[in-house]
Amino acid sequence: TEEEKRTLLRAVAEIGHNAAGIMPEGMEVELHQAASGTTATSNPFLQMADWCEKSAARLILGQTLTSGADGKSSTNALGKVHNEVRRDLLVSDAKQVAQTITQQIILPYLQINHPNTDQNRIP
Repeated sequence: TEEEKRTLLRAVAEIGHNAAGIMPEGMEVELHQAASGTTATSNPFLQMADWCEKSAARLILGQTLTSGADGKSSTNALGKVHNEVRRDLLVSDAKQVAQTITQQIILPYLQINHPNTDQNRIP
């Protein structure tokens, strides 16, 4: 029934989240070994950790080549190109931080200590 399906789905989700779950009597879940080796290619945990690291690098840097040289896909030429991407992001971040400092630190300081300062002349 639909109620039994929801109950089973909830129990399986709890197993994945809490490594434990309560299942009603009569329902059965078989757990099979996901991998038998210990290398990164056969270990699901290491695969997930590698995927997370690359995803974080893409999110922060916009690419992965400059953050992790694996010796396979990394070359000096590609590294230089991707380093330029990293530099562009650095410059963009610096401009955003400068704007935040101006608006949230320098401007309030000037408004309190020098109330007649022209806002167009704020450093």
